[in-house]
Amino acid sequence: MSLSEFFLALVPSLVWLCVAMTLAIRAGGVRTLVIAILAGLLIAAPIGVTETWVVSVLHPDGRFATDFVQQVLAAAVCEESFKFLAIVLVFRSFSRDRSTLTDLIFTVALGVAVGCMTVENVAAVAHAESSQKMATDRLLTMIAGHPSFQLVMAWLLTASFDRRLRVGWLVAAWAFPVALHAWYDLSESLFQDEPHPGSSEDTMLYALWITSVFTIAVLAVWLTIQVVIRRKNFIQGTE
Repeated sequence: MSLSEFFLALVPSLVWLCVAMTLAIRAGGVRTLVIAILAGLLIAAPIGVTETWVVSVLHPDGRFATDFVQQVLAAAVCEESFKFLAIVLVFRSFSRDRSTLTDLIFTVALGVAVGCMTVENVAAVAHAESSQKMATDRLLTMIAGHPSFQLVMAWLLTASFDRRLRVGWLVAAWAFPVALHAWYDLSESLFQDEPHPGSSEDTMLYALWITSVFTIAVLAVWLTIQVVIRRKNFIQGTE
């Protein structure tokens, strides 16, 4: 991996860091953002170990079973679970002032996502057969990656501020990003593993993958506009 490819792999992290910094400054939570990023960096190692363990224990056999275990159980469930725990722990440690809760939860969520994404992108580029291609692919899909899932997670976590429905919203804040992540990774993996390129199955899987990318990207853009530009209060009384 060349120096230029290394910096290209960091571009998605830098873009999302700018968004997170906007929220952190507004919420007075720059230190919290730094801690959230460090938390994201630190959970990358246990995520990798857990994913490897899940695959080794389940021993998937066959194309569909392998893709399901690797992309849904190992990748989506493990990664979103670790990130969810990191976000909740960091947020609970620094949510003293309720007047900034909405900004702060998005700051923490994006911070954890940036940290985790940075490790994943650099590792993927470093170990790819074509580092340049991998770095470019990561750059082109940065709006449908980890930060997008954490924007959705943060949005649902704001609903948990309402004590009457807290448990349900907490479950949703974990489950919905897992579902989005699983849909994205599994459809991409099945498309790439399709043994008959150009077939109707290949076309269908490609359409499913592109739809997942588009849906997640639209969600991420909409939530970013709502929070960063309009500063919409998702849950009345949280600010």
